[in-house]
Amino acid sequence: MFQRAWAWLGARMATFLTTVSVLTYILNVAFARPGPYCSIVTFYDQEADFPHHSGHVSRATGALTLLSGKNRSAKTLIAEAILQVFISRIVLGMHYFADVIGAVFLLLETQKILTLATSLLSLPERFTF
Repeated sequence: MFQRAWAWLGARMATFLTTVSVLTYILNVAFARPGPYCSIVTFYDQEADFPHHSGHVSRATGALTLLSGKNRSAKTLIAEAILQVFISRIVLGMHYFADVIGAVFLLLETQKILTLATSLLSLPERFTF
């Protein structure tokens, strides 16, 4: 029973991460615009070319939210970890504040899309997002 629960969590995680990665890529290409200039970061040239909607923030937030389940103390720790990822992307000069906020909205919409798809496909409740 315990192994089956982890299998469902893994399936949900893989589905979510794949979906949000594809949506982030599509939005990055659609809104291809220069990001903030940061002379100290030179090894992220490709990411700096299309910084719209931080993939780090949306993937980290979604993955950590799925892992937390209904545990209140875990949610508190995860909120702190998400905030650190959120702030680090701005401090490192990789994203504007609006990019990081956009990533959170992308995450929320991805969860809505996956919830709708789950209900339309009549998947088990364990697979809900």
